[in-house]
Amino acid sequence: MKTVLTAINARYSHSSLAIRYLKAYNSQFDIELAEFSINDRLGDMYAELCERNAQVYCFSCYIWNIEMTLKLAQMVKCALPHVHIVLGGPEAGYNAEKLLLQYDFITCILHGEGEITLGELLKAVQEGKCLEGIPGVVTQNGKFVPRPPMELDTVVFPYTREDIESLKNKLIYFETSRGCPFNCAYCLSAAEHKVRFFPLEYVKQGLLTFFEMEVPLIKLVDRTFNCNAKRAEEIVRFILAHSKKTCVHMEVEPQILTDEFILLLSSAPKGMFQLEIGVQSTNSKTLESVGRGWNAERAERNIRRLVEAGNMHIHLDLIAGLPFEDMQSFRKSFNDVYALRPQMLQLGFLKVLSGTPIEEFKGITAVDFPPYEVIATQWLSYQEILHLKEIEEAVELFYNSGIFARTIAVLTEEKAFEKFEELGALYKEQTRMGKVKRQNWYTILYEKYGDHIWKALVEDFLLHNQNWPMPAFSRPVRPEGFQKRVTTLLRNEYFRKVFQIENDPQKIRFEYADGICYMADYNRKMLFDITSVYEDVKLI
Repeated sequence: MKTVLTAINARYSHSSLAIRYLKAYNSQFDIELAEFSINDRLGDMYAELCERNAQVYCFSCYIWNIEMTLKLAQMVKCALPHVHIVLGGPEAGYNAEKLLLQYDFITCILHGEGEITLGELLKAVQEGKCLEGIPGVVTQNGKFVPRPPMELDTVVFPYTREDIESLKNKLIYFETSRGCPFNCAYCLSAAEHKVRFFPLEYVKQGLLTFFEMEVPLIKLVDRTFNCNAKRAEEIVRFILAHSKKTCVHMEVEPQILTDEFILLLSSAPKGMFQLEIGVQSTNSKTLESVGRGWNAERAERNIRRLVEAGNMHIHLDLIAGLPFEDMQSFRKSFNDVYALRPQMLQLGFLKVLSGTPIEEFKGITAVDFPPYEVIATQWLSYQEILHLKEIEEAVELFYNSGIFARTIAVLTEEKAFEKFEELGALYKEQTRMGKVKRQNWYTILYEKYGDHIWKALVEDFLLHNQNWPMPAFSRPVRPEGFQKRVTTLLRNEYFRKVFQIENDPQKIRFEYADGICYMADYNRKMLFDITSVYEDVKLI
C-alpha cells in the first residue's frame, strides 16, 4: 500500500519539515513525498499525484496553502475514487469538524502531532479496520480522542543525506524543542502551555550532519530558542565549534537573554547567526492584554547589544491590529523598534487563528477565511489598517531590501514613521498603473527629495546595480582621460593591495559622479570614494 505525503510550500525556496518527520518515523510503510509551491500550476500538481498511483494521499495544511490544497485533494479524489484523502497540519486540525462537514471527499483529519497517529492510521487502512477511535484522528461520525504529546526522544532525524543534497537551493528547517513557555493570545502555541526538548545528542548530531554537508542556512523553528538559557548556550557553543559555512537562524525572546548568550553570539564570525525577535508592540497595555509581559528597558538594552555587535542579521517583528493599539500607539511602537536599527523590520498584521485565545477578544474584526487577517479594530479603523498596509510596502522596498540603506538612513534621521508614511503614499501613487522597475525608484526618490539625498542615493545605486548605467540625476559626466586613469589604477600593485582587489576585474566598477570618483567592489559588496587617489595617479 503506497502513501503519498504532500506539501504545498509558500515559496519555491521553502521545504516541508512536517512530511519528512512523518516519513522518517513510519519507515515500515511505503511512503513517498510530493513537494510543491503555491506558484505551481494546479493541473501539474494533480497530474503528478495521480501518476504516483497511491492508495492514501495525505496533505499538510497551513493558512498559505489550504485553499489550493482542498482543490487539489478534491481533484485527486474525483480521478481516483477509491483512495483515502487525509488532511493534517494546523489549518486542518483546528478546523476539522467544519472541513469534514463541508467536504465529503475527506476520509479523516489528523489533529495534533502526527508521527504516531499516521502510523496507526495506515496500519488500520492496510488491515481494513475502522478508523474511528484512533487517538488524534477526526472522522465524520467518530468521537475524537486526543493524543497526548509524544516523547521527543523517540523522534527520528527527518533528513537523509540524499534528501539534504536534493534540497541544495532550499531552506532547511530543524527543531531543538516543541512548544512555548509563553501564552501569547494570537499564537497556536498558547494551547500547549509547555516546552518539550529534543535530546541534546539528537540536536548536536543533526546539526553536525548539516555542517558536514555545508548546508548554507538552517532555520530553527523553535518558538523560543533561548527559553532554557543553559541549554541554548550549550547549543550555540556547539555551533561555534563545528560550523564552518552554515548560518543558523533562531527566534529568541529578548527579555530573557543572558549576558553569556549575548557574548557567545557576539563572538561569532560574521554571518554565522540570524536572530528573529518578536517585539510586536511597545505598548505595555497591549502586550499585557495578549499575555506578553514586557520589560521594555531590558529588552531594548539586549537587542541593542546584539545589533551593535555587528556580526549577525537581526530581524524584529511588529504586529498591527493588537488590542489597545491605536495609530498614535503604533507610531510609537514603530519608532521605538526602528530606532534599534535592525537589518529587517517586519510589519505584520494580526491573524485571528482558530484555536487561539485572541478569537474571544471583543473589538477585533478579521476575515473568516485564510489568512484570517484583521481588517479593523476598536482602536484602528479599516482606513488606518489600509494606511499601514501602504507603510508595510514602503518598509519592505526601501528598508528591508537593503538596496536603499544609505538613502533611508538620511531620510529617517528624524520621525521615521512619518517618513515611511510619505514613502508609502509615494509607492501607492507610482504603482497605481503597475509594477515599477527597481532601478527606476532611485530617480523617483531623487525627484521627490532632491539633493538632500543625492550622495546617498548615488552610492546606493552604484553598490546595488552592477550592470546598469548611472542614472541622469547622478550627473555621470566622465572627465577626459577617465578610462585611462582608472585602468592605470587597477593595474597598480600598491593600489590593488591597499583596496584588497582580487583577480576578477569584472567585479570592479569605476564611476565619476559630479566630481566624485567611486570604485565599487562587487566581490565584497563595498564602495569607495577614491577621488583624491584618482586625481593624483602619479602618487600611487
